[in-house]
Amino acid sequence: MAKGLAMEHVSTTGTLYVYGCWALAVALLLLTVRSAARRARTSVPRAIGWTVCILAVWTFAALAIGKLGWMRTLEMPPGAAKVAVTAALLTIVMATLRPGRWLGDNAALAWLLGAQAFRIPVEIMLHRWYLEGAIPERMTFLGWNYDILSGALGLVLGIGVARNWFKRPKTIARLYNILGILLLATIVVTAALSIPGPLNNFPQEPLNRIVRNAPYSLLPLCLVMTALFLHIVTFRALRRDDL
Repeated sequence: MAKGLAMEHVSTTGTLYVYGCWALAVALLLLTVRSAARRARTSVPRAIGWTVCILAVWTFAALAIGKLGWMRTLEMPPGAAKVAVTAALLTIVMATLRPGRWLGDNAALAWLLGAQAFRIPVEIMLHRWYLEGAIPERMTFLGWNYDILSGALGLVLGIGVARNWFKRPKTIARLYNILGILLLATIVVTAALSIPGPLNNFPQEPLNRIVRNAPYSLLPLCLVMTALFLHIVTFRALRRDDL
């Protein structure tokens, strides 16, 4: 492969990974919503139904952006930046307004932490994409991306909180949440610096072109935003007196 070039598609298995990661993230989100509905003594089917509708619209939008080629013609900055910033702002709005407030006020802390486990297979997927020449090494756990720790720690802490392993679960969860956001920000910045455009600082390495296409657009627009959403909601949950 020529330097500075990268594949914009991967093998069928590599493609299935992104669908599988998103399916896992959705399943964990729904289980978290179920825990909130049970604690709030509201209809579980209704809560699940609303969540599925929101996620379906979000998924369709992410796939449409990639399928219609919007991100293929947008480079950093300002085009892809506008898409990413818009998605992040919408995520923050969802997390801080009624849906996020309700989830933070009612969901089990164990599920809010454990749901971050979907980040483990995401990192495995990125490593596979790197082996197929679709992304640079620095975007994997072999380079600058240590986000797999967020998934692993979230899983362990979620189990620990559920089984009362910790004397100060809120303190541990708060420290984890800060670490998780920092690790998420690190890979987001790394990915941004790897996209074709004036911000790219590594012209001699494979560029991060793959996320501009569907279904790979699910990674920045759905999976990354889910991690951000969970972190924001978890901070709200940590304000509760019952934890």
